[in-house]
Amino acid sequence: PTHQRGIDHAVENVIAEIKKASKPIKDKEQALHDNARRLQADNEQLRQLAWRDGLTGLLNTAVGLGTIFALKWFFSVADTQANLVGYAVGMAVSYYVNSRWTFQYKQALHAKVVPYALVLLCAYLVNLATVHLLIGGLQVNSYLAQTAGIIPYSLLSYVLLRRYVFSLGSANSRTA
Repeated sequence: PTHQRGIDHAVENVIAEIKKASKPIKDKEQALHDNARRLQADNEQLRQLAWRDGLTGLLNTAVGLGTIFALKWFFSVADTQANLVGYAVGMAVSYYVNSRWTFQYKQALHAKVVPYALVLLCAYLVNLATVHLLIGGLQVNSYLAQTAGIIPYSLLSYVLLRRYVFSLGSANSRTA
C-alpha cells in the first residue's frame, strides 16, 4: 500500500507536470485560432471594401467621363479643359461617396477635405500626364486616351486614399 501510494503520487506528479507543460501549447493554439478568426474578418472587410470601391469607381467613371465626353462632343471643349471639368465634377461626387460609403468614414467630412484634395490632385496630375502622352506622343484617339487615363488615376487615388486619408483601423475611420 505505501509502495502503491508512492507510485500513485509519482503518477499524479507526472500528470500535473504534463498538464503544466501543455498549458502554453493550449494557449498558443487558442491565440492561433483567434488570429485566424481576425484574419478571416479582415479578409471579409477587404473584400467588401474592394466591392464598394469598384462600384464607386464605376459611378465616378460614368460621371467624370460622361462630363468629359459631353463637353468634347456637344461643346467642342479642348481635351485639357474637358478633362479638368470632368474630374472636378467626378471629384465632388467621389468625395462624398468614397468617404461615406466606400471607406465608411464616420467623422466630420471637412476634416478630410485638404488631404483628400491633395491625393486627388496627385492622381489627377498622373492622369493628365497619361492623357497628354497618349494623345500627343502616341497619337491615340482622344476619347480612348481620356478613358485610359482613368487607370492610373483610379489605382493611385485608391492606394493613397486608403493609406493616408481614410485608413482602416485609424481613429478617424470606421467606428466598430
